[in-house]
Order: sequence, then structure tokens, then C-alpha cells
Amino acid sequence: MLNSTFANDLTPEDLFHAPWALKIADPQVEIVKVESGSIPVFSLHKQFGLVTRLPPNVMRASVSQGPLIEEKLKDSTKIEIYSKLLASVPLSHACHYMTDDPLAAIAARKAKFNRIDPNFRFVARFRDRDHALQSFKKKLRSDIHRANVTVAREYDVASFFVAYRSHLREKRETPRDYTGPEAEVFANECLARTCGRIYAAFRSDKMPEAVLFVPNDKNYSYYFLSSRHPNAHSGSMSTLIFEAIVDANEAGRAFDFLGLYMPTTVDFYLGFGGKLEPFWELRRTSVAWESLRLVNRAVRKARGDEWF
Repeated sequence: MLNSTFANDLTPEDLFHAPWALKIADPQVEIVKVESGSIPVFSLHKQFGLVTRLPPNVMRASVSQGPLIEEKLKDSTKIEIYSKLLASVPLSHACHYMTDDPLAAIAARKAKFNRIDPNFRFVARFRDRDHALQSFKKKLRSDIHRANVTVAREYDVASFFVAYRSHLREKRETPRDYTGPEAEVFANECLARTCGRIYAAFRSDKMPEAVLFVPNDKNYSYYFLSSRHPNAHSGSMSTLIFEAIVDANEAGRAFDFLGLYMPTTVDFYLGFGGKLEPFWELRRTSVAWESLRLVNRAVRKARGDEWF
């Protein structure tokens, strides 16, 4: 999380959980500052543009890190600054912040935020490649060794989605989130802004047997979108995740396994030797924002948009 540090030269791209979404939604963001702290705020008319242009299930991309304050302050002072920052967000605005500081959650209650939700992420941080591999469970290390795949680290977006959709068809699975045309815009913006990477695992020069899309912000890389051919070795995906973890750690970022709340993925994720870290989501909404979001969802569902 970014709220452990504060700098006057922070930009909106630094502050957002998913900075690649800024280009897609084209929001206007104001950085509100007080002494020793800052907070990002959408302009009101751009909020409506954001909610109408992005599908509801990727609205999380507009989540911002914050509020951000200096680290070396007394707890009472931190709460006071957090409260000032959160209170500076106009009541007409909907907002959604993420923070790893429980003091910010206390301040959010004082600022009358209507939702303060505790949550957890599963994060992998290792010193180097050997440390990462030795931290994995024995079976996972064995799977990676037996998979014996060649990894491409700079795979292109169009080929990624060809493989991704092909794998879904082979598995006879219904389309998932992030399979529509907007998904390719999303991925292209991410790569164009150098905040992500696409990995592919090959046994030959043909279609990859596993692919992985890993966007990142300043402090985290995210296990975001992946697929594996039904006949591929299970270690092919594990190999891609291993390489993505190593790349993230070498760049000074932690690797965040999104989706730990899904029971089917917990055992698999835990095999990578990371640890649980708490964070809080601070939300405040408005009637206009919620109404527009629901209308947007209903319209997309009625027209058969697989991204509803």
C-alpha cells in the first residue's frame, strides 16, 4: 500500500489501485492536500462518465489508494489528518479507497463513510528466485520442474485473448468476466502504460498451453487473468506464476493473489508460500451514483453483454 509513504509529487497514476483504468475512463482527478497528507478525488461529472463507460464488474479498477499521510506521526495526529482528508471529499461524490492503516478506518467512521470493510490479501514477497522456489510447497516445486515449459514474458494482447478464449472453449466453460472486447482495451492500456505483463507457457511453437495477465501498480503486481488448456500439465500455470512472482519481487513489488475468497483457489495459492495481509476498504456512495450503476448493469444484461 502507498499510505506508508507520502510525497508532494505523487500523481494520479501513483495513487490508483489500477492506474491503467485512468486512460480508459478518462477521469479528471484532483489531488486534495492538507499538511502531511493527500487524497485523490474524482470530479463529479467524470464520475458519471466512469460508471457509464466501464462495466460494473471492473468498477473496482477505479479504487484508489488513500488517504495518504506521512508515516512518522503520532497516532492521534494521523487520525486527525485522515479525518480532514476524508471529510474533504464532497458529500455528492461516491468514493472507494483502500488502505492498510486501521487508523484510516477509524477516521472513516468519523467522516461518516457508510462502509468500512476489513479484508485480506495473500501476498508473496521473496528475496530472490531461489528463496521463492524454496518457499513453495514440495508438490508445487515438483510440478514446475516436471512441466518443463518455455516461458514468453512479453506475449501480445491479441494472442493472449485468442489462447484464453480457446482454452475456455476446450474446457466447455461459459465465458467469464473480462472476455469481451473491452477486456482487450483494458489489457492494451495496461501494457502501453508499462504497468503490466503477459506471460505464456509453450511446449512447442504453436498455441501456448497456459497464459497469464499480470497488471501492476507502484507496489503490487496482481494475479489477474489466466487460463490453461485442459490437456496441459498443471505445472505450466504454476511456472508462469513463479516467473511473475520473481519479476515482481525483483522490481520491488509484492505479488498479490487476487481472489483468495474463492474456496477452489485457496489451497493452490497457499502452495506459493506467501502470507495474509489485512487491508480496509472505505466506501461512501450517493443515490445518483448507485442508480446510474444499476441502470448500466441492467442495460448491459438486457443486450446480452457478457461483461454485465
